[in-house]
Amino acid sequence: LFLSIEGGIIIVEKQRGIHLYVNIKNLDKLVIEDAKDGKLNHVIHQMNTLFTSIERFVNDNYKNEVTIEKVTGSRLHLIINGDKQTNIMIVICKFAYMLSKEFQTFSKYSDLEMLSLQFGAAVGFYSEAEIKLSEDTEYTSIGYPANYAAKLQSISNIGSLYISEKLYDLIGYNEKSNFDEVINLQSLKTKEKYNNGKIYSFTVGKFENPNIFTNSIISNITDYITEARSKSNDLNYKDMNKISPTKNFTFDNWSVTNIAEFDGTVVYADVRGFTKEFKPDGSNLEILVYETIRILNTMYDTCTKNHGFHIQFQGDREYVLFPHDTQEDACFFAVKLIDAIKKANRHIGVGIAYGKLFGFKIGIRGSKDNVMLGVPAICADNLEDLYAGEDTVSISENVYSKLKDKQLKSLFDEKGTVKNIGCKYYSTTLGYSQYINEGLYGYAQKKPEMEYTKPYGANLINDRNIRK
Repeated sequence: LFLSIEGGIIIVEKQRGIHLYVNIKNLDKLVIEDAKDGKLNHVIHQMNTLFTSIERFVNDNYKNEVTIEKVTGSRLHLIINGDKQTNIMIVICKFAYMLSKEFQTFSKYSDLEMLSLQFGAAVGFYSEAEIKLSEDTEYTSIGYPANYAAKLQSISNIGSLYISEKLYDLIGYNEKSNFDEVINLQSLKTKEKYNNGKIYSFTVGKFENPNIFTNSIISNITDYITEARSKSNDLNYKDMNKISPTKNFTFDNWSVTNIAEFDGTVVYADVRGFTKEFKPDGSNLEILVYETIRILNTMYDTCTKNHGFHIQFQGDREYVLFPHDTQEDACFFAVKLIDAIKKANRHIGVGIAYGKLFGFKIGIRGSKDNVMLGVPAICADNLEDLYAGEDTVSISENVYSKLKDKQLKSLFDEKGTVKNIGCKYYSTTLGYSQYINEGLYGYAQKKPEMEYTKPYGANLINDRNIRK
C-alpha cells in the first residue's frame, strides 16, 4: 500500500510477526552515576558491546528471519518474521542474557555494575513504514504487537521474558512447561488496558530445553560471547573522544569513538491513549497506520519549523533535540504541538528538560540509530511519562528559569518534584492559541511596523520575528 502524505511517499506493508524488546532496565541508574564524573564512557561502552553483539548474532544466524528495527535508548527492538519462529525468540533472549552475565568477567567491566535485562514479546499484524524526512528516511513499525510487546517488557522482571497469550499458544508443547502465568496488579492493569488475554513469563537464565538449545547452538552462543569479549577489548576508553558540536548542528560525525558532549534541551512527545486502540486481530490496522503516519508527520513538521532536530520516532512518540540554549524554541514547539495534534482529535503529552547530553551512534548498522543519553534525557522521559497528561507540557526547573519570554513563562505553574531526579517541574495545558490570545497579540498591536495579517493563532508569523 502506497500512501501519499505531506512528508513524501511512504511505503506500508501489512505483515504478521513476533515483536521482541530487549531492555537495559537499570540504564537510567547507570547514567546518573556515570554522569557524576562528567562522562558516560563506561555506560556507552557497555551498551555498544551488548547491542552490537546481539545485532551481529542475529544478522549472522537469522538474517532472513529477523529484522533489526532500532535502538531506542535502553531498548533494542527486533521483529521475527511470521509466527512460526518462537524458538528463535527464545534463543535470542538466551544469548542476550548469557552475554550480559558474562560482562562481569570482561576486563573492562569487572568493576562496573552489571546490566540488568528484561524482555517482552507479542505476536500479531503490523505494518512497516518508510517515512520520508527532509534529508533521509526512517523505518518504523506500527501496530498492536509492537505496542503490546513494549508494554510487556516494561513490566517484566529482571531476567524474565513476558509474552502475550496468543504468542504462548504458538509455542511448542514441550517448551510451554517453562512458562508460568503472570498474576499480579501490573499484569491485570495491562490486560485491562490492552483488552488482551493472559500474560506468561519464563526466567531466561533457567531455560535449558534440549530441543532448542542443542550442542551446536550452545557452542555458537559461546563463540559469539568470546567474540564480544574480544571486541570490547578492541575499543579503549581513551579512544572514545569528546567532540563539541558546531553552530551548524549535525549528527553526521557521531559514533562511539566520537561522542558529542553539549548542553541542550531534550523533548519527548507522546500521543495519549492511542496505542490501546490497535486491535489484537489487526482489523483496524490500516486506518490507524494512516492516522499514525499523519501524526508523525505533524510532529516532524512542527519540530523542524521550530528549529528542532528530530532524533527518532518511537511508536507514536517523537524524540527531539534543541541544541545549545534554545529552551524557548523547545517550549514553543511543545505548545504548538498541543494545538496541531488537537486538530487531529488527538491529545499529546510532552516532557522537556535541559542540561549536559552525550550523543553517539550505535549498532552494526552504523548510521541508523542516533542515541542521546544524559540526566536531561532521563528527566524529560519521566516528565512526559509521569507528569504530562492529555494536552500537557511539563518542563524541568532549569528550562523554566531560562524562559525570557514572560508571556510564555506565565503559561507554566509549579507542580512538584521529578521522581529520581529531584528537580522541580512546571506544567501547562495551554496551547499556542492561548499564548497568542492572552498576550502576544496585544504586544504585536503595539508595534505597527511588524507584519501581522492573520487572526489569532493560525500560522501567524515566525516566533523569532515576533519576539524581536
